Amino acid sequence: MRGPLASAVRWLLLSDLHFKHHDLDRVRQTAQWIVAEAERNQVDRAVVCGDLLTSRTMQPTHVLSACYRFISLLSDVVPRLHIILGNHDLAYRRGYQITALDAFNIRRLVPYVSLHSVVSRHEWDGRHVLLLPFREEQNELTEAVAALGPSEASNTVAFAHLAINKAITQRYVVGASVDNPRAANSIVSEGRRRSQATC
Repeated sequence: MRGPLASAVRWLLLSDLHFKHHDLDRVRQTAQWIVAEAERNQVDRAVVCGDLLTSRTMQPTHVLSACYRFISLLSDVVPRLHIILGNHDLAYRRGYQITALDAFNIRRLVPYVSLHSVVSRHEWDGRHVLLLPFREEQNELTEAVAALGPSEASNTVAFAHLAINKAITQRYVVGASVDNPRAANSIVSEGRRRSQATC
């Protein structure tokens, strides 16, 4: 269902901020930039596709505080904020209901801030949405996508945090652009493909 309201609504998509002790100043600067851009662009809805934190293990208080402050500041300028669980947001590797984000008590901020830990369908701003939080075994995710009929699938926006086996990522890109691409050496690490740009 697309109406005039749906075309005027602005969404912001981000993921993998990885708040952590190491390099926290850079992560904070990035978070501040995201909040400023969301405010400048009058974003109506923001979706974080996982990994606000960088580790399932216990985080130092100042790291949790910085992450919570980011959520608070972003929710001050964006009316609706959705956080989809990523693998680093989980408290346990296969425990999808207990998260490392539980310390933030995000559930008390509903409906303005929502934490999504289950595969679910929604309608946001006149658009069909499918949320696919991280799963170690991705059968549940592929079944949810397969359950969409062709017509419904073509009118659905999906948000996910996925581990893509043999995905090519660019870990370091120096001086590369569309007009001046650099050669990259792809390497396979732990069953996932990563690339490292050569300078």
